[in-house]
Amino acid sequence: MSSAQRTSTCPKTGIFREVCREWLVIEDGALAHQLQDQEIAAHYGHNRERNRIVRGDVSQARSEQEDELKQALALQQFQQELRLQQEREDEEAARLLAEELEREEELQRQKRVIQDEKLAQKLQTALVLKPTGNPHTTEKVSRFNKVEPISSSAKMMDMNQPMSEEESREWQERCDAEMARKLQQEEEEESKFRRDVTDLSRKLAIEAKDLELARILQEKEKARLRKAKEKARLKAQQALQAQQALQAHTQQPLQTQLSQQTANSEEDFNRNANPFLPAGTQNIAACIDPTWARRYHNPETRSDVVPRAQIPITDLDFPAPVQPIVSGHRRTPCGTRSESPATETANADQSRNKSRKGCSHQ
Repeated sequence: MSSAQRTSTCPKTGIFREVCREWLVIEDGALAHQLQDQEIAAHYGHNRERNRIVRGDVSQARSEQEDELKQALALQQFQQELRLQQEREDEEAARLLAEELEREEELQRQKRVIQDEKLAQKLQTALVLKPTGNPHTTEKVSRFNKVEPISSSAKMMDMNQPMSEEESREWQERCDAEMARKLQQEEEEESKFRRDVTDLSRKLAIEAKDLELARILQEKEKARLRKAKEKARLKAQQALQAQQALQAHTQQPLQTQLSQQTANSEEDFNRNANPFLPAGTQNIAACIDPTWARRYHNPETRSDVVPRAQIPITDLDFPAPVQPIVSGHRRTPCGTRSESPATETANADQSRNKSRKGCSHQ
């Protein structure tokens, strides 16, 4: 039983490659399960985060909507209160004007009564002094007691004389017409005054409403301008950030390319200036001063330097080196000592190398 379990859980015994292949299959399966679990967890996490954001946005939108409704209700209530207050003020002004008109009418009526009484007394005095007048005239004069005096002092003096029936009738008609004209004129003035007061109160109410509406519109316009300025400022800030990011993104490759070109130019200059130096040898001046290579290659900064022609080493005729006299060697006919075969081979190799370097330099 234990051997069967051990064989089922352990890999098969056999060739090493088969065991490795089965082990890789197991590892691939475990890695696939792990990646799948990570993907599922990331997907669920993204869904949870999105749902949380949606819930937050919904609650925020609901709260903002409630705030807007409250503001609208407050504004409507304020406008209604303002309208009611304006109506109360208009009613108070109309009441005061009506009371003033009533007082003026009462004063006018009292004045008319006093004038009528004075006129009646004068007429009674005249009748007492002249009792032999016409009875019809006496009746007409009694009717005139209620009429305001309209004639001049000369006519009042003529009333002491007896009048005929026709004259009395004409005089009474003139008095009635004058009284009717004055009453009509007073009524017209009163109606005109009332119309003026009503128009004035209406104009005041309209002006107050217009002022309140203008104030509300001005506040809305200021709020709109503030929002527009804030939006423009945010857009400008975003554009500036994007421009800075783009400049940083474009300047980094340029700086890398410039540093690479500088290094390549320094390396080429070192190679051209010193062709006999081994590869990898750096110039001390270029290492100390990073701008040395650019100044050296720039003809404007090196106007005082006279270019020198580079002469290949192979074209120069160097004198033969003087060799010391060593015992065991013989001199050649040209005055030099004879060398050993090994030394001659080494010298030949050196000359060939020098010739090759000179050709490459040319």
